Amino acid sequence: MLFLLEVLIAEYLELHMSLFAQHKLKNKHHHMVHYPWLIDEVGPLHRFWCMRFESKHLRSKRLMNMSCNFKNVPYSIANRHQYDAAHRILASSEYCPAFNVGSGTVTVLSDVTHGQEISASMGDVGLNFELYSCRSAEVYGTSYNCGCYLLTDIADDMPQFAKLVYIFTRDQGWFMWFVCTKVDTEYFCRHLHAWKVTMPLPQNYISVDPRCLPHTLPLSVYCLSRGSYIHGLRHRV
Repeated sequence: MLFLLEVLIAEYLELHMSLFAQHKLKNKHHHMVHYPWLIDEVGPLHRFWCMRFESKHLRSKRLMNMSCNFKNVPYSIANRHQYDAAHRILASSEYCPAFNVGSGTVTVLSDVTHGQEISASMGDVGLNFELYSCRSAEVYGTSYNCGCYLLTDIADDMPQFAKLVYIFTRDQGWFMWFVCTKVDTEYFCRHLHAWKVTMPLPQNYISVDPRCLPHTLPLSVYCLSRGSYIHGLRHRV
């Protein structure tokens, strides 16, 4: 598909120059030439889209035009931004529960693959312990889905990642377990600004409390030709 993309971009630029010879090519047309190479190096480019940041800046720019106060612009913007953030938090706290689980089924660990290992990771709750298994959950406003990656710990300045496999809850979400499989962290790649990780075999199951994660946002893994990488501070889209 990347080779096809190179051909389509070249054909587009040739047609553009022949049909609109009076117009010069713009800088974004030059950027298109590099897209296939960038996709091959860092993965899908939609994760580096900057329009949401531009939308965030729009309110600040409009605020300064309306206030006409340019003595201390950073202070004015930061002050109003914190007021807006506090208003949103206080307005939604009464209606947003701390835990919200998605659709799922009631199950016991004896019916789950590797149930014995999962029970041991959860503190030996037993194979006949009834749990509600769901594919997604929301904890304090952050959404998690099975298949995402989590930062579970930091040891010796090395982050410890894990893949979320099961979400188990009890009592309408007041008790929640994230059952994950460990991922080995090898090194930090400065070129990709990501952590090089490997999926060990056999899988090692661990259970983490979503309220005690050192980094609450779920992460994504990028599988490139040179291996798998996790952008430790990039939010999963």
